Amino acid sequence: MSSFIRYCIIGLGTVLTWLVGTVPLCANTTGEEETIETQDSRKETKEERTFFRQLKNKVKFTASPEELARARKAEELMQHVFHYVKEHNLDSAQFTSDVYLRHFMRTRRKGFIVRYIPGMLRLERGINSYLSEARLRFQFRPPGEIDCKVTAYHTTARYQKAQRLTSMGRFNFQIYDSKLFLDCILNPLNHRNRKFYRYTYSFTTQLNDSTAPSARIQIKPRFANDQLVEGYIDINTETGAVKNFFFRLQYQLQANLCQRTTRERKATKPS
Repeated sequence: MSSFIRYCIIGLGTVLTWLVGTVPLCANTTGEEETIETQDSRKETKEERTFFRQLKNKVKFTASPEELARARKAEELMQHVFHYVKEHNLDSAQFTSDVYLRHFMRTRRKGFIVRYIPGMLRLERGINSYLSEARLRFQFRPPGEIDCKVTAYHTTARYQKAQRLTSMGRFNFQIYDSKLFLDCILNPLNHRNRKFYRYTYSFTTQLNDSTAPSARIQIKPRFANDQLVEGYIDINTETGAVKNFFFRLQYQLQANLCQRTTRERKATKPS
């Protein structure tokens, strides 16, 4: 019984020592956060202070002032992206978009079962690498009608045809919608999904004086989930239009979605 009491006293002393040692750290961390908030909100309105206070609560308390500044600038730029569709009336407008598509495919076939999977590409035996390029023209008409025409096509795959690209399938080519796929993949460019992602500002570039600056935003999911993507986007800092993007996802298969070309969009009023 005496040994049991001695162990209890030792354990209680250890807990008290740990609590006393952590109190100054917590107080110091809270003080630093209040100092940062006071310095950043001197010339801000009440609504802006509320918004950035909520943003700061999303970031871990161990983040440095530089990381907080990058996250804050990313949030400001993403506001232009989230409101781009509404400000430019893309919901109701009819427009034509020319898209250059290029993808690499590496296959490894061992058995013959894949030949009998419905909708599966006809794969050659062994390990093979393929390159495909295509020029597509999309016509978008309300209420959600999409026509696709292949104007140019080239591939090194023996059994792949150009008609396969005209089928929308599960893909959604309207990059500002809430989903990248028609079923589950949540789009980080839509304001409804912002709570699932972390946005960090990287850098700003400008080719010449006649072009608008372009900012790169790194995108990471807040938690591991097959419905979320990871990558980056390059946006126009003046309008919020997405110029380039690269998304990496793993949903039933691992894939990279990449669009690096300038799209020519011609908006017309609906008839």
